[in-house]
Amino acid sequence: MCCTKRWKKNKAKLARQHGQAYINSKGISIPAKVAPVSATLCGGKCRLKCSDISQKDRTSLHSAFYDLDESGKNVYLFGCIHAYTPKCSSNTSGRNRSWSFAYNVLIDGCRQRVCRRALCNLHSISASKIRHLNAQVAAGHPTAPPILRGNMKTGQTKWKKN
Repeated sequence: MCCTKRWKKNKAKLARQHGQAYINSKGISIPAKVAPVSATLCGGKCRLKCSDISQKDRTSLHSAFYDLDESGKNVYLFGCIHAYTPKCSSNTSGRNRSWSFAYNVLIDGCRQRVCRRALCNLHSISASKIRHLNAQVAAGHPTAPPILRGNMKTGQTKWKKN
């Protein structure tokens, strides 16, 4: 039997999930994810004062997030997002917004509201990940769907033959 933990792709996958440095399949070295300790989390004009989060809280949030597996990260981020109907809507525009989203992080047992940019910077994730989870929240999912990548059984057919 072979040990799948020693395969290059699996080593890179685990390192990526835990925010560590790794070499991707093209041979490019990807640096480790680091907590935004000294940087501002969002623009200076943010009304939510996201940059007031202490350095200790930033590092603890970042390290706790990267200790989770991929499904755990999705569930955690799903819990940070709250959807509500917009307070004002314009009927004249061609594309009406049906949902607004509020983002929270748990600091010392209290929920603190942050903006989307701060949520992305705190956890070193892209805005597309948040957009994907926002679509799931707006669709009415009670929790993040499990990741089913690579769970096909050998010999399982996708199409039934007549």
